[in-house]
Amino acid sequence: FRGVYTLGARSMPFEKVTLTTQVRHRSDDIRYNHVTYSSDGSNAAKSVFIDAQYITTDELTGKLSWKPWRWFQPAMRYQLQNKSFITWGLRDSDDPVGTDQTSSIYTADLVSQPADDLLTMFSFSYQDAKITTPAREAADVYTIPTSNMDVYSALFSGVWSISDILSFTGTAQYSQSTNFNDYSAIGMPYSSDFNKTDVTAGLQWQMNKTVQLEPKYAFYTYHGDPDSNPGSYNAHMVMLEVKVDWA
Repeated sequence: FRGVYTLGARSMPFEKVTLTTQVRHRSDDIRYNHVTYSSDGSNAAKSVFIDAQYITTDELTGKLSWKPWRWFQPAMRYQLQNKSFITWGLRDSDDPVGTDQTSSIYTADLVSQPADDLLTMFSFSYQDAKITTPAREAADVYTIPTSNMDVYSALFSGVWSISDILSFTGTAQYSQSTNFNDYSAIGMPYSSDFNKTDVTAGLQWQMNKTVQLEPKYAFYTYHGDPDSNPGSYNAHMVMLEVKVDWA
C-alpha cells in the first residue's frame, strides 16, 4: 500500500531563470504476510522472518535553473530527505524496530539539446547520508555510532528521435561510496564501501495516439569491498513498457 502527497511551486524571478520548490510525503506499507514459521520444538526458539515494514519519506527540494540557450541549460538542486523505517518480525510483531536515515543531496545538472532530434542530460550529485539504529542509544559498550554514508553519483541520459514514431533512449549511472573506516579506531567500521553501475537502453515506438511500446534492456552491476562490504552481482534485465493515454 503506497501513498504520495506532493505540493510544489514554480516562479521566474528573472528572465530565463526558474526557481522551483517542492515538499513531498510518501508512505509505503509493505506486508509480506508469512503463514508459517519453524520451531525446534524443544524450547521457545523460533525462526524470525521480516513480516512487515512501514517506510515514511519526507522530502524538501529546491531547484534553480538557468536556460540561456537550448544547448546549455544548467541547474542546481538541493534535497533534504528523511526516511523512517519501522520493521516487524514474525513472531515478534509487537516489538517493531525503528531506523532513521537523513540525507542532504546536492545535484548539478546540465541539459543540452544540440539538435532538434537529440536531447541529453548530464548530472553529478553528492549524498551526505546519516543512518541511526536503536543501537545508537544503547547504554553499554556495544553502542553503535551513527553511520555516515557519502555517495557520489554521475548520470548521463539521452533521447534521440529517429522518426516521428521511433525514439532511442539510454541512461548510464555510476555511484561510488568509500566511507567504511570512520569508526575503525573503536572496532566498528560501520558504514559503506561499494561501486555500482546501471545502464539502460530502450526503443520507444508510438503505435498510435494512445499506445506507446518501449522494449528495454538493462545491465546492473554492484561490487562491494571484499573486506568490508562483501557481496557483488551482475544482473541482466529485459522488459517491455506499455503506456496508454486514456484521455
